[in-house]
Amino acid sequence: MKKLLVVAILALSAVSAFAQVEEGKSYLKVYGGYTNTTSNASDASAKSGFVGGALLEYALGDNVSLGFGANYAKKQINFCSSGYDLDVALNYITVPIIARYYIAGGLSVYTGGELSYLVSDDTKGTGQLADHNKFNVGIPIGVGFEFSHFVLEAQYSASVTGFRKDMDNSDTTNPKIHGFQVTLGYKFSL
Repeated sequence: MKKLLVVAILALSAVSAFAQVEEGKSYLKVYGGYTNTTSNASDASAKSGFVGGALLEYALGDNVSLGFGANYAKKQINFCSSGYDLDVALNYITVPIIARYYIAGGLSVYTGGELSYLVSDDTKGTGQLADHNKFNVGIPIGVGFEFSHFVLEAQYSASVTGFRKDMDNSDTTNPKIHGFQVTLGYKFSL
């Protein structure tokens, strides 16, 4: 058991030495993946979509960095109840600003804010079709793992603003978009 523990610590420290950022350096991460979006509305069910983009990261220290990026995300939700069945498909350009902390062994956690702009609305179905807000503000919280320039991340994003245009954002019935995404990316040192 002691040998296994020693081998695990050595392996993690080897990955850790490679995966940490270097203070004062910049990095570019290009990524793509899967997103699963739902809403806080009681009649909503999750649907999957695509997310892809790039993030520029600047290392403030060996374990801390700030990132700024842009991505495309197709966020889809189904709203179904008596009288309506709507497949909401919203195409967003999202600008995330994140702070990342590298824990050890290529493992990192991050959070921040994101502003999303609605590029197109492909909502279809039966019932009342609503207009959607052009802007959405959200809070991403995620975890990442880096190995040999590859980055695997899982992120949960919660909207602060409702996405229906015909309802005030302070209205508690205005549905908010929540999503989980998994991405695979490649990180370049600049």
